[in-house]
Amino acid sequence: MYTCRLFPSGLVVLSGGADMRLRVTSVQDGRCPVTLVGHTGAVTDAAIVGRGKLVTSVSRDGTARLWRLSDSTCLAVLADLQQVMTCCLLPPTSPLHHLLPAPEDGGAAPEEGGAAPEEGEGHLLVVAGEGGGIAAIDLGNRQKVWEVALGSPVLCLAATSATLWAGCEDGGLHSLARVGEEVVGEVARHSTSPVTCLLALQGGLVVGRADGTTTLLPDSGARVELCGGGDSAITGLASASSLLYISSRDGRVVSYSLGSLKAAVA
Repeated sequence: MYTCRLFPSGLVVLSGGADMRLRVTSVQDGRCPVTLVGHTGAVTDAAIVGRGKLVTSVSRDGTARLWRLSDSTCLAVLADLQQVMTCCLLPPTSPLHHLLPAPEDGGAAPEEGGAAPEEGEGHLLVVAGEGGGIAAIDLGNRQKVWEVALGSPVLCLAATSATLWAGCEDGGLHSLARVGEEVVGEVARHSTSPVTCLLALQGGLVVGRADGTTTLLPDSGARVELCGGGDSAITGLASASSLLYISSRDGRVVSYSLGSLKAAVA
């Protein structure tokens, strides 16, 4: 299993992995009422659209797909970037959503039996891969909105209100933002260790790396190295209530008080 996402209800999870399938599973009794089949390579990441009627996925087969759970249908192959896809993200509404005008014909017509264009409307899916490419796709009209190329495989994505963050295998932390009608990026290299996971928090960004280090980058411009992770690669970052959780490949989970961290950088 390479990805696992909790639905807004908190009662079911969406998972995907090496068997090329996505599954919706009840956390209460373990039943799996929905299995999504169509990828021809391992599913590497997935995202839940809105309340969960639609989901998206990316795969080692190089494609991103949009699925409808009610009838287990693949509505569209959203992109084929000719590279192994590593991660995807549905960022919050931001200036990055509206770089190109809508097509004059109102977008591509749906295939027979498929979804109407408004299914997914208002959502932007960002996908990235081992070739260093990042693309944004309008789920409403199934059109690519913008695309940029970075110099290293992209391993993870995160987003704040106006910035998209991409962590790369060469240790680069890229920030992408809109300037005029273009998406431009800056890169910071605090380490040569691969960026394995990112978490956007209110007022900052948390960066986990393959060497076991975790860094808090507050909006104030400070940099705080968090201890306790050991030498094993950071595999996950999450926040709940007032706590930050950091998991590593050796099976450990470390928690921090977000209140204490904010006080430390104030």
